[in-house]
Amino acid sequence: MTVGNVLGKLNVQEAFMGAEHLSWVQVSCKEGICAAVDLVGTQPGDLVLLCSGNAASRVISECPADAAVVAVLSAAEKEVDKLAQKRL
Repeated sequence: MTVGNVLGKLNVQEAFMGAEHLSWVQVSCKEGICAAVDLVGTQPGDLVLLCSGNAASRVISECPADAAVVAVLSAAEKEVDKLAQKRL
């Protein structure tokens, strides 16, 4: 799992059958920028918990995705993350 920031929503023009209803967002994290399925209804600027790889595909059964947003983190957690980044 990774912590990241939502940069914005992605507009999908067409998707394969069964995935039309999924919402996608662009997320920035340590690994770079990625597209992720938004399972929780995020907004740009939200600090989120992102699962990737096999964990993401288990959460999203109707779509083969490499990343999924599974939680929005609170302000208190944002401060903890800032402290952790300073230690790196």
